[in-house]
Amino acid sequence: RAVTVLAHVLLWLLALAVIVSTNVASERVQVGYSCALFVFSLAIGAFLRQIKAKEAEYKLAAAIYAREPFDEEAFEARSSAYLHDAVALQARDIVREPSSAGMAYLKTRLAPLDSVWDEELPAGMILKTCATTVEALLANLDADATLEARLKYLFNDVVDFSAFLKASDKSIILSFEVLVDFFKGARWTRFTRLRLEAIWALRKTTGGMEVMCDDVLAVEPFGTMLREQEDIKGDSELPVFRRDDVAKLIHALAPNAPESYRQSVDQKALPELLKSLSTEGYPEFHAHFGVVIPGGRTYSHGDSGDEPKPADDAAHLEAVEVSLDHAYVRKKTIFDTENPMRAGANAAPAADAAP
Repeated sequence: RAVTVLAHVLLWLLALAVIVSTNVASERVQVGYSCALFVFSLAIGAFLRQIKAKEAEYKLAAAIYAREPFDEEAFEARSSAYLHDAVALQARDIVREPSSAGMAYLKTRLAPLDSVWDEELPAGMILKTCATTVEALLANLDADATLEARLKYLFNDVVDFSAFLKASDKSIILSFEVLVDFFKGARWTRFTRLRLEAIWALRKTTGGMEVMCDDVLAVEPFGTMLREQEDIKGDSELPVFRRDDVAKLIHALAPNAPESYRQSVDQKALPELLKSLSTEGYPEFHAHFGVVIPGGRTYSHGDSGDEPKPADDAAHLEAVEVSLDHAYVRKKTIFDTENPMRAGANAAPAADAAP
């Protein structure tokens, strides 16, 4: 709108200059002014026509920048580099600073636009536009790590860097210029770039968390001891619950899916089953506790516990307390006797007060 108003103002100023010049200028100057006004009018008309033709495109881009719904059919009909850049930039901002609303918009509105994500761009150009991020990652690389490990840190499995490993010296120092020079002939899709942006954002977040952990452990009295503890990796396999027929069924339903996806589906089946059983069995479970603890109240999430007692009858309250004593008897645990970091660990354990 501002451009349109400016064009009209310039046109009126030129027309006013022509009118004023008729009284003081020669005939040749008047003809020159008239020709200039005619040419300027044609240029302004063409310019305004171009703006009008792009108006729908600008509205689509504005909706994308505001993360609002837009007409996908109109987008595909007016597919252009300008709109593709708008989608890619908005998706990049979402993965760099993810939120539930942003990720939902990316999944439902931006991800289905195949014409955007299938477009190929020079890999060197992509790296140059992400120069600040890539250089920051290169600065955090472990100098003692192998070349493959360093490339894995940068590109994970998104980019095939096997040719780089074969053509380069294993002791080469990775730099931004080296990467740009090697990938200058490659072409990556916009979706590849988006995946790289997500990985680089994850690396940045992980690095920030490591710094925070280092700061916490530096002031923690047992920080050194915690650092020396080995990582505990539990086995995700549960042979007792293994059902080969279920595994075969998952493979039949998704024959072309990667093994990691089928394993994820298989592992999530048990928690979903347990959740369903607990939901169905809760009424019976609640009724049982009503018998074990007569008069007991059920608390839900958000209850403060400061509500008034259900009754002022002393006998009733005493009966509830006795029922609670019989229903719950605290047992000694390893933390009471064998934890070296617990005060008074070597003292003799106190006798149980419960019968």
